[in-house]
Amino acid sequence: MSEITDNAAEAEEKVSKALSSGFVKRARKTNVNARIVTSNSGKVSISKEKLNKNIDNVKVETPYAGVSFSAKAISEVSLESKGTNKISVDFGSKSTNKKIKISFPNMNGKGDYMAVVDEKGSPVGGKYNPITGEITAKIDASGVYSVVNNEKNFSDIKSKSAEMQEAIKLLASKGIINGTSETEFSPNKSISRAEVAAIILRTLSKFDENADGGFLDVVKANWFYGTAGSAKNVGIINGYEDNTFRGNVVIPKVQIVSVSARVLKNEMGYYDVSDIEKALRGYGDRAAIAKWAESDVALATDANMVIKRTDGLFGGTAEITRGDAAIILKRLFDKIW
Repeated sequence: MSEITDNAAEAEEKVSKALSSGFVKRARKTNVNARIVTSNSGKVSISKEKLNKNIDNVKVETPYAGVSFSAKAISEVSLESKGTNKISVDFGSKSTNKKIKISFPNMNGKGDYMAVVDEKGSPVGGKYNPITGEITAKIDASGVYSVVNNEKNFSDIKSKSAEMQEAIKLLASKGIINGTSETEFSPNKSISRAEVAAIILRTLSKFDENADGGFLDVVKANWFYGTAGSAKNVGIINGYEDNTFRGNVVIPKVQIVSVSARVLKNEMGYYDVSDIEKALRGYGDRAAIAKWAESDVALATDANMVIKRTDGLFGGTAEITRGDAAIILKRLFDKIW
């Protein structure tokens, strides 16, 4: 395994030099990744000590499942089959950031509504890749995980656009977004800052119920106490200048777009666009876009995170509905791996 990770580090260095010599500008930073494939159908264990120190991420593939993790944060990982599409994952107590991605192979044709669930049957995500035939999910705790069909539908979304219906159904099947009841989603209802933060944190598997953001208007009795703290700690929502979170305030378009751009930068290494004016000039109300949001809106526009309006305006102060939020968050979900 040491030889494999050494080769990965060497390859990244050569690619970087080649791009630089060719004056190619990167859209986001690159990582040094190592892929290890084994035919071992039993228990497989990987320890940090066996990895090259320059390796950023490692993916281990077995006949029954795979794991991907940060080599700098995870000390050890063990993977064991517990039956068809069911695995036990243990990443120890020494890890500094308990988050890894698990994958189930040979899921071809199973569709986007399959979900990875924990031992209690609660969905923890599950992105389907039609190219590899894998279903993956990010987890933040050791345990037993399996794949099930978890398709969700709601009676009040049938008149909505195909993109909105698909976004709602997919995110609900993964346990990322919830309906207002078992049968209704309420797509025209507004959505708050705290609700959006909670959805993104579930997508990223970065929710900590005990996280304290130090906001003046957030107390432990608030349902979004941990959401507010986690959102601040991971850098997606910092609050207002008066150190308030305002979790119950309906989120305007400019804020959800900006938050999505920050997630792309923080989680996927996207860079700010070099020409903000070029990215924003297409909006009829370009002058109304707040100065603090310009960079984020430009990146989100470039990354197709913005729902375009027929009047050509950005409409940053407009309140976002649950249905529109689902579209933006589904587009974000598709860009995170």
